[in-house]
Amino acid sequence: MKNLFLFFLLTFISCDGQEKKKTQNKPVSAMKNFDIEKFNANKDKRGIYQFSSDGKNIEQMAGSDEEFIEEIIYPAPYFYSFQNIYDEKGHLKSSTQLLSNVAIGKSKEFDERGNIIKEIDEDKKFGKITYREILDLISEKNNLDLQNNKGWFKDNRLVFEINFDERTKVWTVRSLTGTHVISKNSPNGQALSSSFYQEIDGNTGKVIK
Repeated sequence: MKNLFLFFLLTFISCDGQEKKKTQNKPVSAMKNFDIEKFNANKDKRGIYQFSSDGKNIEQMAGSDEEFIEEIIYPAPYFYSFQNIYDEKGHLKSSTQLLSNVAIGKSKEFDERGNIIKEIDEDKKFGKITYREILDLISEKNNLDLQNNKGWFKDNRLVFEINFDERTKVWTVRSLTGTHVISKNSPNGQALSSSFYQEIDGNTGKVIK
């Protein structure tokens, strides 16, 4: 009987720990309401309020049309951020999950009561190559570990810029430091500063450059 009680106790502790771990790892994309008073009291000369919460780096600023913009930056192994837009009263208007410059997951728009009025599955625009496979490629080419921050971040920002052209299905990945590379697929064809640069066909998975 004593052994049976010990078994159930250990099982309960194990399950409870797993549930807590799931809760801790579950990403929180946005606050229900933007704290305008706190933002105004803490913003710097640039009009930006930066702080950390539960391992996430958060940046808030005032946008156009009396809106407020918030970016929640997650560390490894997530590698993404959320960009949230709030109206002049602090109500959440929209939330977009981003991998660098690429919208992933589900983008959502809300009414003043917090109800979802529009939802877009951003992952449907990709070809055969998913954003996770792009991260694997960066990891392989740069000998980086996807399970920790080492080499991925500088000043709490990804050191890689990732873009996706929905029309051509071409992914472009570049580091933000290094030698100059010029590409016809880069925005306006400008020179890019990069020590790592690749273009990947999102339909075939072939490395173009």
